Amino acid sequence: MSKIRWEKKGHATNVASFIKEKTGKNIDELLIVRDEYKVEGLELIAAKLREIASSGQKITLVADYDSDGINSALIMAAIFKKLGVKFGLILPKRFSEGYGLSQKIIDRVEDGNVLMTVDNGITAVNQFKTAKEKNCFCIILDHHKGGEILPDVDILVDPEATGKADFLHYCGAGLSYKLAETLFSDDDEFLDTVAINAAIGTIGDSVEITGDNRRIVKKGMQAMKRGCGNANMRFLMQKARINPASTADDIAFNIVPVLNASARLYDDGAQKTVMSLYSGADYADKIENILKDNQDRKHLVEKSLSRIDLDELRNNADRAIFMIDNEIPLGIIGIVAGRISEYTDKPAFVFTTAEDGSLKASVRSKSEDISIIEVMNRY
Repeated sequence: MSKIRWEKKGHATNVASFIKEKTGKNIDELLIVRDEYKVEGLELIAAKLREIASSGQKITLVADYDSDGINSALIMAAIFKKLGVKFGLILPKRFSEGYGLSQKIIDRVEDGNVLMTVDNGITAVNQFKTAKEKNCFCIILDHHKGGEILPDVDILVDPEATGKADFLHYCGAGLSYKLAETLFSDDDEFLDTVAINAAIGTIGDSVEITGDNRRIVKKGMQAMKRGCGNANMRFLMQKARINPASTADDIAFNIVPVLNASARLYDDGAQKTVMSLYSGADYADKIENILKDNQDRKHLVEKSLSRIDLDELRNNADRAIFMIDNEIPLGIIGIVAGRISEYTDKPAFVFTTAEDGSLKASVRSKSEDISIIEVMNRY
């Protein structure tokens, strides 16, 4: 029997130094949670939503098609319903419209409406300019980094882009939950319901689980264990075998992929998922359908990987992997790239041809030696 050879990585000598080396934070920074974290601007959005409810004006909400965007949309829809706000919900069509607030979506917004984005919008400078020309009152609730110029909107809340918050690293669902707390601080039942979505969105978006994110995830997980949430979400958790002993890892592996699956397979899949979880007496069949989509997604990933010699890619001298494979569906190239990178410890660029004939790619890097973001920021 061959002996296992252990190789030391890094310079840590104890748990505290290991955590510092891997995260850049000390143990207290990771574990200590304050009672309150303020985000500047949420009270402005809250006041505007109350005004909209009183006036009968309509709001159009544009979210994202991933798990965070879906959970953000569900929280915002619950807020609108509770306030009595008339609203329309748009989740971008993944293949024909692409991520975020595209010009195609702006064309779908009625003149004079209130336009709000959640989990996107901070880079949509030109799109919001067009929306303002259509006399829309514009609100951004986002968590991504902005460019040198931020959109000219009526209310902008994005801690990552502006730094105007006690904690900066929320996801869209986390910020939506913070808005719910601003509006309904005394309604524990409502907050427990939307905390579940906030926890799933936070876990699924891979933001750091420290500070206020830690508080939000803890609150959402506790609400799940008490059986809170609407009937649709409880049914999904039951089917995904989430129980009082489940952890954040169980949510990451058993719930998040299900919420992402339909949008990876179908142009309007995210809208389908939100409608399955939002309301309606026939939710069981709809949720069974998105669970089937997830099984189909798994099959497509495994089929794509079965045609790739991962050992050859890992053992060759290339420092990065570039691959064009037109048999891989566009919606799963990110998963395939991630699996390749994880196995080979190299950055992986996976390209496929879209319906319009253009090449589209997804890149993932699981390597500890190469940060794709740092490389791309040099150019």
